[in-house]
Amino acid sequence: QGEHCGGFSRKVCALSQQPLSRMTPPANTRFARFARFFAWLFLSTGVFAIVGALATWGDGWLFSQTQWFTQMVPLGDLIVTGPISVIAAVGLFGRKPWGEALGLMASGIYVFASALVYIRVIALGEPFALRLLVPPVFGSGISVGFLTWVRTRRPCHSA
Repeated sequence: QGEHCGGFSRKVCALSQQPLSRMTPPANTRFARFARFFAWLFLSTGVFAIVGALATWGDGWLFSQTQWFTQMVPLGDLIVTGPISVIAAVGLFGRKPWGEALGLMASGIYVFASALVYIRVIALGEPFALRLLVPPVFGSGISVGFLTWVRTRRPCHSA
């Protein structure tokens, strides 16, 4: 019984196989509070990614930079990370299934971007600006928290 569900009962496993839209609880539940919490995190991260990208993270206006390498990561934040984070927040505020999917996508981007920042800091060596280390720590934390939340809500998966 429940072998492919990691020991969970068949009823719990069958419930987790339903689409998210059928699992969406009322607004005053723990699910809704966590969804709003992560929505605010994704929204603030998206806004900071867009604003920070336009300022090239303190190195001046994005479109006045002459080196392509200086523009690459901020352009990625402006075109990909920021919009996906903001749209994920909108979906999570509305408790939509695509909000969770975009949240998972944004989490993957945060982990990848964090790795890029750490590789750049290691490659350039010291001294490095502390402001380079803060966003990856928060991005990784948001990713781990969101992935953990999604995983604990859906403990079962089909074999």
